[in-house]
Amino acid sequence: MAEATPGGAGRGVRLMLVAWLLASCLPGQGSADEAPATIVMSASPALVSVGMPLSVTITYRWRRDWSCVHEPDPSQPFQDLFVTAISPPQSSVAGALESRTYTLTVLPTRSGAWSLPQPTLQVAAPGQKPFEAIAAAVVVTVGRTAAGLSAPSPRPFAVRPPDPVHHPLWWVGACVVVAIAAWILVMLLLRRTREILRVQSAHELLQETLARALLSSDGKEAAALTSLALRRFAGTLWKFDGPGSTAREAIQLVRSQGKEDECRDFSRLLDELEALRWAPDALASQQLQPTIDASQRWGQRIHERLQQEAAERERSRGAPAQPSAARP
Repeated sequence: MAEATPGGAGRGVRLMLVAWLLASCLPGQGSADEAPATIVMSASPALVSVGMPLSVTITYRWRRDWSCVHEPDPSQPFQDLFVTAISPPQSSVAGALESRTYTLTVLPTRSGAWSLPQPTLQVAAPGQKPFEAIAAAVVVTVGRTAAGLSAPSPRPFAVRPPDPVHHPLWWVGACVVVAIAAWILVMLLLRRTREILRVQSAHELLQETLARALLSSDGKEAAALTSLALRRFAGTLWKFDGPGSTAREAIQLVRSQGKEDECRDFSRLLDELEALRWAPDALASQQLQPTIDASQRWGQRIHERLQQEAAERERSRGAPAQPSAARP
């Protein structure tokens, strides 16, 4: 039986040590405690201004015997930031490790210490518990502007403040009085203009409708147009729905507000027109000539009266109002 020598034992120990060193240096051979996935993130430059581009590089690495639950996608954690560009992924394989590298261009939107989002990566392997890697925090210092990163210029030693401007109270009061007087004048002019336009437009519409009734070949159609023109004219002047009122309703409303002779003529005209409209026999348009002429004279008379009253009010403006006599 061969006897072991001390030199042979030493050589065996040395061979085992060399074999262990070679095994530890081979790709894909790591300790059992090594993480199956890592994320490395960096930002350049570390000092940047608001609105200036910031380059962010993200590298995802994982063991090839593990598979990614989801393909690495840095756009998800950075979706709330102002990302202007993202490069296509650069894939590489080194031994038992696989990696993806992305480069993002981000514009900072606020100043101060800015912590970038921390991307994550989930990997899984058969018979192993899923593993999630998270990038380490990266903090970037953001200044307000490019010039704001440097020290501000020194303030002048002494600057005399501008002299305050003093406005006398009477000047302010005069401005207020003038403004109020101008407002009252404008309101009076507008009111006067509205009254004139309302009376003129109602009278013009009456005359136009009566002229169209004269041209109608159908007598009953001409009667209906004349009745509508009278009721609309009266409703405009005495504030009621003339076109929507019947002849009886219009007569009652005018009688309660208008002058006695005007109400009497208005009632007579509408009664004649209603009788002609609902007559069983055909009606020639020539038969409406006297009634239409009388309607034109009635409207003209009221129009002239209202213009005269408006002129008198204009002349007596500012004088105390006189009590009006009660209508019978």
